[in-house]
Amino acid sequence: MKTTRRYSNCKYQFLRHPSDNGDTERHYACPCCTFHVKELTDLKKHFVNRHMCYLPPIPSESGQYEIITLEDASPERASSNNTSYKPVSNPQLQGQKRSNENTMLLDGIPMDQPQGDHFVSDDFDVTDAIYHLKLSLKDHRWKLSLEDHLYLILASTSVLLLTPDIFPNELQPFFEHKNWATVSMAIENIYKIQQPPTPIGTLTSLLSIIDDMIRLKLDRDATSAKLQTLQLPKYEKKFAKAVATFVNKLPPVSLDEDINEAELCSRYVDPFLSSLFDDPNQGIYLRWTNESTLEAKQLCSNMRPGISITKTLGRKWVGSLGHGEAKPAARENDHYLVCQDLIKVVIFCKNALDEQLMDGVLGIHIVGRAIRFYVLVLPAVTTYVMYLLAEIKVPDSIQGLPGFITELPSVLKILHVFDTVCVSSDIPDIIAIRRAPTLSSKEFQQIISESKSRKRSCHLHRRHN
Repeated sequence: MKTTRRYSNCKYQFLRHPSDNGDTERHYACPCCTFHVKELTDLKKHFVNRHMCYLPPIPSESGQYEIITLEDASPERASSNNTSYKPVSNPQLQGQKRSNENTMLLDGIPMDQPQGDHFVSDDFDVTDAIYHLKLSLKDHRWKLSLEDHLYLILASTSVLLLTPDIFPNELQPFFEHKNWATVSMAIENIYKIQQPPTPIGTLTSLLSIIDDMIRLKLDRDATSAKLQTLQLPKYEKKFAKAVATFVNKLPPVSLDEDINEAELCSRYVDPFLSSLFDDPNQGIYLRWTNESTLEAKQLCSNMRPGISITKTLGRKWVGSLGHGEAKPAARENDHYLVCQDLIKVVIFCKNALDEQLMDGVLGIHIVGRAIRFYVLVLPAVTTYVMYLLAEIKVPDSIQGLPGFITELPSVLKILHVFDTVCVSSDIPDIIAIRRAPTLSSKEFQQIISESKSRKRSCHLHRRHN
């Protein structure tokens, strides 16, 4: 029998032997999954319904083997049958076992109707739509393929992935296209997310300096110094700093070699992200951590983000403002892995928002040189929205810098949201009431199939990355 290893957490402690502590409420654990109940009769029903394939076969009068239930497995029945049991290979039983492993389990996933303030946009109840999307899990007998059910899987933990320019087919029973557009506009209005006008003067200055370097009028050091001494507003100066860092890091022309994850992060991604978000004078650090977050430690979780934007107070880390994950371009066609990374980013951001009672948390999802920036917000009860702010592709050479500079308006939008939305909420009591539980890794495994296929459609697929 394939058993499941259990880990103690904040709510439950798994013991090998009964405890003498009178304060401990004893539950009976299923040997095949993480399900546990207070009454033994409930465990019996669960085992018969979910794990019948593990019950041993006994020979019937016709000579065929049959599955015995727990009612049949009694001492009286065992003593009345003098025929010895001989194990046989039964393909049907093996098929039942495989089916059992792919069966959808909703144990521990809350399905309660949201009570409280709903997110309504143009008479369309977004909170109710997310709730019915989650309820549709009950319509699935088998676990979901991750690549083409990403929105439904995120809805299981009360998160709506809102991509303004992408309207996925799996949401059509619950959202109309006009609803999708109005919800995007509502989020932008509530959190003042607007694309700023292009600063033509700054754009011209940056392009002129880079053009002089490409035409060999300036060397790299002179170009970098000139970029960093430009008199610019706060956000535009951060972007100029990123361009100056690229000047010192990028090769003259694109390389034909594949880039691994470590080099992708150190040479192409980190110069950009650190220039935007790393601000030691304000106690804010962009960190490539690969270690448990502050929120994960409080929740007894061992999940680790690749990127954390962390705030300090004195000499201590006190909170997270953003989280991210990165994969090299060589993995971009592994849609399962790409979707898995986005789910991790969502969970990290949700835990940070819930624990710190913030207005929003920045999410960063990197595949190759393409970086998607999200902000996770909580506009109503159990209604988390992971809103796509922008997708920016960092350059792979000096020749690509002029095209990258035209991304300045999107960068200004991201920095504005980071400074104004990714902050502690002025209404922490209301945020606390709105929160919903986050599914654990075990609960996600109950609904996500382990099967992978690069042929499955996936809206996260990048083209020309």
